[in-house]
Amino acid sequence: MPLTIKRLCEELSYYNCCLFSYSEKTTELKDLHFITEKHTSFQQDILYLGKVSNLTKKQAVLPMGNFLLIEDVPFAQGVFSEKQGNYLVLPSDTDLLEVFNGIKPLIAEELQFMKNATNLLHTLIQGRGIKYIVKRAAEILNNPVILLDTSYRILAYSRAEKIQEEFWHANIERGYCSFEFISAVKKISTLKKAPDTSDPFIVTCYASPNQKLISKVVLDCKVVGYIVVLESQQDFNQESTNFLSLLSNVIAQEIKNSKVLNNITGLMHENFLMDLLDDKISDASILLERIKNTGMPLNKFFYVLVLNVSNYRPSSNYRDALKNGLGGVFTNIYSIFYKDHIVSLISFKEERAFDEKIKSKLMTFIKSHDLTVGVSQRFIDLLTLSNHYKHTLKVLNLGDQLRSEDRIFHCDDFHFYTLLSSILKKENLLDYCHPAVLNLQNFDKKNDTNYSQTLYYYLLNNQNVNETAKSLFVHRNTMTYRLKKIKELIQLNLDDSETIFLITMSYKIIEFLGVN
Repeated sequence: MPLTIKRLCEELSYYNCCLFSYSEKTTELKDLHFITEKHTSFQQDILYLGKVSNLTKKQAVLPMGNFLLIEDVPFAQGVFSEKQGNYLVLPSDTDLLEVFNGIKPLIAEELQFMKNATNLLHTLIQGRGIKYIVKRAAEILNNPVILLDTSYRILAYSRAEKIQEEFWHANIERGYCSFEFISAVKKISTLKKAPDTSDPFIVTCYASPNQKLISKVVLDCKVVGYIVVLESQQDFNQESTNFLSLLSNVIAQEIKNSKVLNNITGLMHENFLMDLLDDKISDASILLERIKNTGMPLNKFFYVLVLNVSNYRPSSNYRDALKNGLGGVFTNIYSIFYKDHIVSLISFKEERAFDEKIKSKLMTFIKSHDLTVGVSQRFIDLLTLSNHYKHTLKVLNLGDQLRSEDRIFHCDDFHFYTLLSSILKKENLLDYCHPAVLNLQNFDKKNDTNYSQTLYYYLLNNQNVNETAKSLFVHRNTMTYRLKKIKELIQLNLDDSETIFLITMSYKIIEFLGVN
């Protein structure tokens, strides 16, 4: 935090000081001078120490500048014909030398910050790149520094031997943070609440007792990365915070100058997927060129997976269990962490390659890690990937809400529910339920029966009496009796396709609304 007259007033509040400010301009203070008889003019970035009488003897106009004054004579504002500048007035019994000794370290801190800032800006001017800037910053902070992009790739880091946490060593070795690590980070409340500015903030996590000082790298109002300082060799202080804020701005400028985010080896497919998800690629010729540049061996048929990892609890070493697990299910898969979910693009050579065997392997993987996943429809045009992602995310949220025990939610199974969600705010959906279904539910409530459930499973089993009896664990004769009673109650022809459609639709609406 820069040293200003207002901050100085806060630092010296125990002296019962009083600030008289007549200047709207805020000036950072760089040095201390005592007022002497030779002073006829005053610099704006210097704090002048003295007594009120030092000024009243000289002139009837309060000079422009920043002053700390002992009130040896009354600071009578009315005696001055003009008032300008800032005046911090302390009681007459205050020891000026004691105040000087208290302020001096603050000035020294400001001077050191300016020196560090000069060194850092010099590295930017030299054009030696991100890695050198991070190296110099770590030397100034006397703590390890790591720079990540928003997909949690390691862009640069200082000397690894000074990093104490094993999971950071693993991240650095592989060049990116594992999905387990990202999942744990996303749950840290301090990080979730932090605004999208370069203002540094402290983070602690259960995996390590050491604090982390973090600053978001912001470029053109968009977060493009994170600077992480590990409290290892030296404790954090205000100077650390001030310097990290400056470092963030310097790195943002270097990224802008060098376009480093688009050219780092190993980031090609992540950036490609990110651009597709953000609708930044709309031309087919550009799409083909980007695919060629990434070297991704893509096949003809595509699916998007969206994984909900909110219930996942990684081990403390943050190994690549999720990435390796997905790789064990699909042979051609590319994944990124995008907006709190893992988003994967998978491709197949054959139209029906996403078969029951793969679905079974996927279910085993999903269950073992307490995940849920949305699976898109099959598509062939990568320019539509963003739309498929949005639709699949909606299906994942609906699936978690309606059928969480199923864990895998295919878009093909949720068309009707997504339609309902799109009109939910405009209509009372219960009005579209067939009265017979609602009446049957009311009958069940009054008579402690379960005819509504019986009718639902009867239609679900394509009106097969034997299969419905098995689903409900009842005897065939019991099932036959129930169906006879249901037909008496609803007075509908269950052989009519339109009637069956309306009743089935009613059950789906009831399930969607969570109505019992």
